[in-house]
Amino acid sequence: MKINRRKCLKWAGSAAWFLLGLLVGVGGLVVWYCFSSTTIKVENEYDPWQLANYLFGIIGAIGTLLAVIVALAKEAIMKWLYSPDLRVSLVDNGITEVIANENQRVPEANSFECHVRIENSGSLAAIGCKAYVSEIRHGKSKSNLKTVKNLKNKQMRWISAEVDMPVGIPSKIKLFEIVNPNSVGTPQGGVDNQKCQITFNGCELKNSQSEKGFWEIDYFVSCKNGDVSKFVATIEWNGEFKSRATDMIDVLKVQIEEK
Repeated sequence: MKINRRKCLKWAGSAAWFLLGLLVGVGGLVVWYCFSSTTIKVENEYDPWQLANYLFGIIGAIGTLLAVIVALAKEAIMKWLYSPDLRVSLVDNGITEVIANENQRVPEANSFECHVRIENSGSLAAIGCKAYVSEIRHGKSKSNLKTVKNLKNKQMRWISAEVDMPVGIPSKIKLFEIVNPNSVGTPQGGVDNQKCQITFNGCELKNSQSEKGFWEIDYFVSCKNGDVSKFVATIEWNGEFKSRATDMIDVLKVQIEEK
């Protein structure tokens, strides 16, 4: 589970002001006690100035320890707090309906696309973002997956070669699409009778690896001024094409998990 950097900064600021107020309050009470005529009596009488010396000595020791920790880890802490933080989520549960003609009496989808939303929830804009596929595994079921193509970090097609992502403004990238074979005409004006296939962004698979089954795909998104964000997409499809998204969800299942 990732930690939201903007929330950390907000809570850190509030905690710092609280601790400062606590320190000032306790210190003020101790100074008031030192100058008052009150004494603490349990079994013996204690010198208030000695108590103050003990208190501020402890505070000084804690402050010194914190200063050493900050000095040693300052660069890492600042990099973690003030950096991009890319989060990934599915759009439309992974099944976005594409209808070419909305004026049809009974609208039917020409294709279905799977998009992920990439959002920068960090504290700085992400510069030069790129998305890659690192590995695809396929099988008839999840229990017999095999690596079908080691892509060696194949870059995916995005809006452009590199994308800058400001804080809070999401961007989308297509993972795959499934096109209705009946909507694709042949050069002779007929109908393409080939089986329906899944087409992955930037990747070409054999027909036997793109017609149906179970896929597990490793992705990562990089930027020039932050850490790499990795996620895994799992896709299960029986090879059928339905005319609407409400029916397609019965034969196509998509999930993603951040790593």
